[in-house]
Amino acid sequence: MIARLLGGLCAALALAAGVQTWRLHSARADVDRLQSEAATFAGLRALDAAALTALRDANKRLADAARADETAAAAAAERLQAERDRLAAALDRERKRRADLYRSDTDAKTWADAAVPAAVARSLSGAD
Repeated sequence: MIARLLGGLCAALALAAGVQTWRLHSARADVDRLQSEAATFAGLRALDAAALTALRDANKRLADAARADETAAAAAAERLQAERDRLAAALDRERKRRADLYRSDTDAKTWADAAVPAAVARSLSGAD
């Protein structure tokens, strides 16, 4: 009877030891899996940080280029407006000079008011 009890106890202890060994191996596998996943996520986080840095740098370069383009466009617009104003003033001066000439010289006014001969108009329009 004692032998049976001892045999049963040994079997129970062996079973318990086997279960504990299985639990230990299972826990080690879980730890290994979790450590692997943590390493993977750390690597991805580093890649994400590098990608974000690259995107920020590219965005800054593009923004700087856009600001430079806007500055150049504004300067060009100012130059064009100044040229327009200069040409408008020159045109006004020429119109005034011509009006003064026509007022002071009747022959010039007569010539300016004369109709263009039909033959000349045809030759200028390319009708001939």
